[in-house]
This record gives sequence, C-alpha cells and structure tokens, in this order.
Amino acid sequence: DTSATGTYTVTYNVSDATGNQTTVTRTVVVVDTTAPVITIAGESTVTVEAGNTYTDAGASASDIVDGALSPSTTGTVDTSVPGVDTITYSVSDAAGNESIAIRYVYVVSDDFVESIKANFGFIEQDSYDTLQDAYDQVVVERDARLTMEEVRDARVGSRIIAVENGQAVVRLQMEESSDLQVWEDTGDPATMTVPVPSDSDTKFIRFKMAE
Repeated sequence: DTSATGTYTVTYNVSDATGNQTTVTRTVVVVDTTAPVITIAGESTVTVEAGNTYTDAGASASDIVDGALSPSTTGTVDTSVPGVDTITYSVSDAAGNESIAIRYVYVVSDDFVESIKANFGFIEQDSYDTLQDAYDQVVVERDARLTMEEVRDARVGSRIIAVENGQAVVRLQMEESSDLQVWEDTGDPATMTVPVPSDSDTKFIRFKMAE
C-alpha cells in the first residue's frame, strides 16, 4: 500500500511437478520524503496603516500521506511602528518532513512612505489623495527593482562588515577537509585592512577571490 508508510513483505511461492517447493520473500519499505504544502490565506504580502489593528488570516497545510495538517504560527505585527513584520507558518508531517511559509506585513505611515521614496530613489509626486495611493506608487517603483527574494539570494553566505574611517577589516579563515563534509580550521584567521572608496554613489560593495 503506497499510500501508507511502513514495511511490507511480498512472498513468492513455486513448486515443480514432483511437489518440491521454494519460497522467497521481498521486503518493500514505503517511505515519505515529501514535505507538506502550506497555503497562506489571502496575500503573502499585506499592507496595514500604522495605528490600525492587524488580524492575521492564517494558513492551512496538506500532506500527501497525512492529509490536512494545522500549521503553527509565530511572529507578531506591531502596528505602532512602521516597518516590515513577518508571520511564519511551520508544519511537519508524521515522517518528519518540514515546511515553512512567511507572510510579510508592511506597516506604513506617511512618514514611512516618504522615507522609502527618499532612501531608494522613488519618483516624487506633488501629492497623493490617500496613503494607499502613496504606497501603491512605492510598490510600482519597487517592482522595477530587486524583489525581496532576489535580495536574500544575493546575500546567501554573506556577512556585514563594519566600515570605520574609510576602512574595512576583513578576517579570512582557512579550512581543510578530506571528504568535503567535515571542515577544520588550519590556524588563526588572517586579518587584513582594506580601504573603502568614500566618493562613490554605490550602495553595495562586496569582496571576491581574485584570480
């Protein structure tokens, strides 16, 4: 029964014309390696005006073996402070397969919208009829730039390095491995000071291995 995990035995019997019989068995192990699917109710990105009440719509989950599941929810939305809050839904099936899904809640105010426009170069307009009109314009401009997922992908494995007096201190640690799985330090980290250009309009700087 491939719809239920477990260990099954299939037995084969045969006999010849003189009545000699032979029996062999095959053991079949049905495993579940597919994670549940979480469905966020409503939009995965929500906007709420600062000071208003936010009520989360929740999420549901289903699994190909266990059927309907109830995700757990973590995170809070503080509508008194403009910014981005996250609500995380997580669920595991009986086999231990896990899934998570995240809802981003943008708490916005007039000052917050203007700050976004000023810091990220959004097109200025003389006036907006409503706060939502202002936010919609921000969204239009934002969609022409990197998405949140693209930003996260670009920063995989990266670290934030502090810059003081036009210089960044970079620490490099050499590691060795015999199987590409277990890595050990070869000694103390090497430290180097790198000047960072201060006369550039570039918002992001990264270091890479030179050839």
